[in-house]
Amino acid sequence: MKENDYHKYVIADGEFIGEFEKMYQHCHDPWLQDSVLHKSNQIVLNMLSGECAYIKTLDIGCGKGWFTSLLNETLNSDIDAIDISETAINSAIENYPGINFIADDFINTQKLSGDYDLIIIS
Repeated sequence: MKENDYHKYVIADGEFIGEFEKMYQHCHDPWLQDSVLHKSNQIVLNMLSGECAYIKTLDIGCGKGWFTSLLNETLNSDIDAIDISETAINSAIENYPGINFIADDFINTQKLSGDYDLIIIS
């Protein structure tokens, strides 16, 4: 059984740890992304479902892909989604085929291509 306390992998004693790979290996749903549609995410989806057309979208820090899948359902857009955790991306690929999930460090990646009409960091 995986735990849900992600704090010891992110911040300890007021210091940033950033062990996201370990976090996704040991925590079932660390950010409550897979089970809860947060009010802020619902607001974003409502805003994006308007008349604007987004040809290419980038979701940074997509985790296991749950919110990215909602974006995919809401937008008529090609979506690239990136997260630093290979464990999270493998789960996203398994659960949400048809979305381009990328395991890499967003700041140093060479795996993204093209211009984006919309960039989401949730």
